[in-house]
Amino acid sequence: MKKLIIITGPQGSGNHLFSRLLSLHPYVSGWEELLDNYWVPSDQEPFAEYWVNPEKLTADVFADKDYYLANVSCPFFFNGTRYVPKILEVAERAKSFGVEVEIAIVVRDQNINQLQQL
Repeated sequence: MKKLIIITGPQGSGNHLFSRLLSLHPYVSGWEELLDNYWVPSDQEPFAEYWVNPEKLTADVFADKDYYLANVSCPFFFNGTRYVPKILEVAERAKSFGVEVEIAIVVRDQNINQLQQL
């Protein structure tokens, strides 16, 4: 069975880091551009369009491998516009294609959040 893990969290929580690390595995189709670049804008993530328009996600996205990784900050910017990603809708759409989906939420320590606000 094909599997998709969706990693999300607030900007700066580490979701890009986890995406980079998990995309290193040769069996995983992930955010390969992050492997060559320190930072890549969120609207260039492979699933970026689907966070805004989940209905555009098709079964052929899952044709090449058995394991997939998607990453999105919450909120995120797509083509210069701020959005709350439609994570559940993307997950349900992937499930409709027979893909098993797990959602991982990365959060920051409350002390880091407090210090950031200062």
